[in-house]
Amino acid sequence: MCTRALKLTPADKVILVSDSLGQAKTPAHPEPSPLYLPDGITLAGGGLSLTECARRLTLLGIPEESARKFTFENPGKYLGN
Repeated sequence: MCTRALKLTPADKVILVSDSLGQAKTPAHPEPSPLYLPDGITLAGGGLSLTECARRLTLLGIPEESARKFTFENPGKYLGN
């Protein structure tokens, strides 16, 4: 999503999502890898954790408070928590 759209949209109206797998790039797993399931099924997803995505938004000029809302507060409100 374009950072301009994020800056123009009220911070309480944005939810950040990720398709990363359990093996997302972390210190424990420096290289993302696919997840192999029974019956020859392979899942592939992003290599960044949701927290890393939020951190990168702040590097692009999105305020840290907004990135925190996108990642933690807004999904909880949406789910009724």
